[in-house]
Amino acid sequence: MRLVAVALSAVGSLVESVARSLNAAPSASTVRLNRGETLIAQGDASDTVYLLIDGSLQVSRDVDEATAVIAEISEPGSLIGEMVAIGGGRRTATVTSTSPSELIAVDVDDFQRLLQQEPELTDLLVTVAIRRAEEAELVELLARHFGLVDRATLIATCSSVEWRTLAAGDVLFREGDPSDFVYFVVRGRLITTRADDEEDELKVGEIGRGEVVGEIGVLRHQPRSGTVRASRDTVVAGMPEGAFLGLIESQPRMLIEMFLDALARSDSPRWHSAPSTVVGLLSEPGLDIGAIVAGIGSGLSDFGVLRHLSRDVVERALDQPGVADCGRGSLEEVRLSRFLHETELAADFMTVEVGNEPDQWALRAVGILDHLLISWSS
Repeated sequence: MRLVAVALSAVGSLVESVARSLNAAPSASTVRLNRGETLIAQGDASDTVYLLIDGSLQVSRDVDEATAVIAEISEPGSLIGEMVAIGGGRRTATVTSTSPSELIAVDVDDFQRLLQQEPELTDLLVTVAIRRAEEAELVELLARHFGLVDRATLIATCSSVEWRTLAAGDVLFREGDPSDFVYFVVRGRLITTRADDEEDELKVGEIGRGEVVGEIGVLRHQPRSGTVRASRDTVVAGMPEGAFLGLIESQPRMLIEMFLDALARSDSPRWHSAPSTVVGLLSEPGLDIGAIVAGIGSGLSDFGVLRHLSRDVVERALDQPGVADCGRGSLEEVRLSRFLHETELAADFMTVEVGNEPDQWALRAVGILDHLLISWSS
């Protein structure tokens, strides 16, 4: 039964094809919302995917005790709820209608069959999923560290940033470069170095998740005072100078928080404010890795919470065999990356069992490490 007759040519042939397929799905039904009604609540089970036909929606997320509006959706053909539905877990945001709205709803099984028929859609969803995950983390960072929950400010901030993904050793900027961007560290860790009188680079500090780098040069209109590079896989959101100056003018609390952060870093250059210290464990086959983890945990128990991850731990937690070795650029990788990120957020220290084979899990584990501990019998 064709539930909705709507011309979607304006939003592209792929979306039109998706709409036709969803209309024809056995589980398809029409959902109509009045203004202010909730479509999805944060924490709900993820068993349905929606396609917006008409109307407008607002996406919000609870961060600590505040609610931050992170997106507005009004374009016909927009998918809602597809990422968590595919990747598993529970809804990460609440979606409410801001005007009378009409949507197509299908269950996850029908949507997964659609993905098999539309490989282009799968590729598109991977790209969108990665960006959505990063934007959600940026919103959480801005709300938690700087108190930003204003809807217009958050939406404008997310739309103004340029995203950069760095591998260990990649340079974000070099000493003497123009100060044209301010960077928010969304994931990972950066190190700062400066050249001494003999042009040798000396490490002078570290910048972790939730911190800002490059703001001093922008505020003083001076070149970069040091070189900043990634010490592990890192994602940063870069805000152009003009957008940053406009943001702190409208949100002066941010400037105070960044000033206090800069003071803390100058007092203790090796101070780690946000990220966990992640230690990789590479051991000889047959050694009791549990005993090694227990020993590390005992030594660190007075300093914070320790979490341990291995291939088996990850696959049990996500209830998806093989997900630890999923390929790059897959929807499974989006789910795995989110799980690793959330696990790190909940810990002060994290140990990761690397394994002894150069497989996808080992490569991914090495990318998030701060240190590598090798245990081998003599």
